[in-house]
Amino acid sequence: MTNLSHIITKWHQPNFPRLCKQVLESLPSGSLPLEKATTQGGMVDDSNISICILNHRQNGECFTLKFGVFFIEVIGGCNCHDDPLEANAYGEFIARIQASGETRFKII
Repeated sequence: MTNLSHIITKWHQPNFPRLCKQVLESLPSGSLPLEKATTQGGMVDDSNISICILNHRQNGECFTLKFGVFFIEVIGGCNCHDDPLEANAYGEFIARIQASGETRFKII
């Protein structure tokens, strides 16, 4: 489970999207369910992702963050000389952050 309690304290700051982008991009490998956004085999190289914050809102003690992730999808197969080994990929996700910081990610 990912804990993003430190994001909540910055929620209403004008530079929140930039700060949030930095936090999400620095999460440990495998924290985001990027394999759910793959189309060519489900293998992900998340060593160099790029996040764009699309929307964020608060409903009581629940915080919702909508964001897009650009990443590399690794393509398995015979890897003949002209087969691509990787492709650019993109997925949009919702993060639901509870007041405790407990965060769940879901692809949309």
